[in-house]
Amino acid sequence: MFFDADEFLILPKHKNIHHLFNSINYDEFDIIHVNWIYFDDKDLIYYDNRPLKIRFTRPRYLYNNKNENNKMDIHIKSIIRNRFINFEWKGNPHTPSGLFNCCDINGKKINNSPFNHKNPAILSNLTVPYLKHFCFKTVEEYFKKKLPRGSACGSGGDKYETIATKKIFFNHNDWNKEKDNIANKLIKEYFINKYKNITKALIELNTIDGTNELKKLTEISKKREKEELEKKISNRIDIPYKEIS
Repeated sequence: MFFDADEFLILPKHKNIHHLFNSINYDEFDIIHVNWIYFDDKDLIYYDNRPLKIRFTRPRYLYNNKNENNKMDIHIKSIIRNRFINFEWKGNPHTPSGLFNCCDINGKKINNSPFNHKNPAILSNLTVPYLKHFCFKTVEEYFKKKLPRGSACGSGGDKYETIATKKIFFNHNDWNKEKDNIANKLIKEYFINKYKNITKALIELNTIDGTNELKKLTEISKKREKEELEKKISNRIDIPYKEIS
């Protein structure tokens, strides 16, 4: 089973995974695809040390049926037969690439794709197995951890800054002023610290001289870096909610 730490396999009618495998005929299939059910932030703001399953209890598709939310729940993760040991993951962490014989959690044959638009869990009102997915958690956790860490389909830093935005977060979680203020604050802190850390890393790696080049960087590039930083911050903060709701 290839699930992440924020994904939990829920078995509404089965005692355990062995009971599931014995109750449905998966014999002809190489991979079982299990759909996500995304759980939103439940309007929580900050991290606390309670388990995820206690903190976040609201399935987004039931609470708010916007099209953007449904896009989350078409994703799948894979349960793969252990005889396959030389498969490859290309372009996504959801299913391995190749000509595998795949089925959904009900044993219905489907294509080998990262997506299953006919989510069996939604169609059955959560009475068949699904992955309870805590993708965003709180606004604090999302912008403190997700933005610098990056995604499984790419990397952190510049490539991910266009993904981990307020627009994405508030497409899948309800907006309020407190969340918005915290998002703005953490985005600013991220870019400011990123610029400081780049300079520090260059000095430590001896790719620039710690005295003369740092002075030159400060004097010559200060205006340009300030403009670039302000532009990046502006692109991710100055988005009226009415444009993304």
